[in-house]
Amino acid sequence: MRSYCIGGLTFEVDARYKIKSIVGKGAYGLVCAAEDLCPSPKDEPSPKVSPKESGAPLTPSEEKVEKIGPAMVAVKKVIDPFHDHTDCKRLLREIRLLRCLRHPNVLHLTDIMPARSPSPEHWKDVYLVTRLFDTNLHRVIYSGHALTDAHIQYILWQVFRALRYLHAAGVVHRDMKPTNLLLNRDCELALADFGLSRFMPHAPAAASSPPNNAASPGGSDEMNGRMSSGSGEACSASAPAAERSKAKGGQLTKYVVTRWYRAPELLVQNRQYDFKVDMWSTGCILAEVLGAKAIFPGKDSLHQLRLVVERLGLPSDEELSTIHNAQAVAYIRNLRPKEQTASDPAAAAARFAKLYPHASPLLLDLLARLLQFDPRTRPTADEALQHPYLAAYRDAPEEGLPTPEVEMHFEGQDPSTEQLRNLIWQEVLRYHPQLQGRASPPSPAASVTKL
Repeated sequence: MRSYCIGGLTFEVDARYKIKSIVGKGAYGLVCAAEDLCPSPKDEPSPKVSPKESGAPLTPSEEKVEKIGPAMVAVKKVIDPFHDHTDCKRLLREIRLLRCLRHPNVLHLTDIMPARSPSPEHWKDVYLVTRLFDTNLHRVIYSGHALTDAHIQYILWQVFRALRYLHAAGVVHRDMKPTNLLLNRDCELALADFGLSRFMPHAPAAASSPPNNAASPGGSDEMNGRMSSGSGEACSASAPAAERSKAKGGQLTKYVVTRWYRAPELLVQNRQYDFKVDMWSTGCILAEVLGAKAIFPGKDSLHQLRLVVERLGLPSDEELSTIHNAQAVAYIRNLRPKEQTASDPAAAAARFAKLYPHASPLLLDLLARLLQFDPRTRPTADEALQHPYLAAYRDAPEEGLPTPEVEMHFEGQDPSTEQLRNLIWQEVLRYHPQLQGRASPPSPAASVTKL
């Protein structure tokens, strides 16, 4: 083991990783760039395709496997997740998904470092290792350098490929936003952060959700006037109570996705939703790419919903029939948007043309189809890949990847925090099988490097 003091935190990592610099901070802890001196020969594939500045059609080529050799990785320190049951559950969920999902456009877990004493007892901080990317889409959007049409096509193509793979595996990401789309300098993309994802192998289609205008049990806090507060980054604070309610009543978590990217069916707190929430979020991301600012920057969920209706128009009676909350329906009917309809993609594209005058008509058409109030009318990820805007990739070779077997049985078992800790330890043993059954030897002293 080797210790580093960086950003006011101690990093205790395997000696194979040489910590270089901080690349990100968050409520979870710290992410650092590190050099992996002993990279695995089973690196994940990455596409060769790259956007051409000329805007000419792009010709995909066969995927390649990264060469073996010293490589840069990202080391994420999750600070003491075991003190909170919800944090512990989110960590296990993310580890399982990052391990099982193997797609060029999805971040993959390459290592979980054990504690200095190789046993789960007194284990506090968890270190996850993934491939290192240069930046994320949020930084690119606000860098002041506009993306070309070819870059936007390439980014969207990769996002929809990742979502098609996830949704086929029964996984809903539920936290699609620009910071979770990692990018390299050649515009290669990977979808990251699966802490709020959910395995829904038999997710109810939006079309099959029966209209029910009775308020959900207990009502909606925000529709009853108790609005949430804070910026668009604050939604996860409400997640624990919602997660606990699922174990008792079988409901899906409603407080998911950073508010600005949250689909209408989540804003009105529908009891059921499906993969289409990711497609709405992708539409919000696309609008932010075009306008260099969030399209629906709501201060709270009611304000968020009002911004959606003001921009898209008043939902039709058929669209409102998909809302399961009578208070939400009444609130929407009382709004007075400038536009009178939200259901016509052609009319929506025309309105977006005024907002984004430099965007191509095909791109605006795709945006209008993603930002549909009714989830039943949004395209699936596979349908989005067939949109004319992405015609340059129509002949791209299919990934040919098998549908992964995602292990999420713990979701319905309501395990204790200690049981979750042991399940995470079993994940460690997948990467370090030599620790199986070993007693905990005294921890050797290690030098500390300050960065």
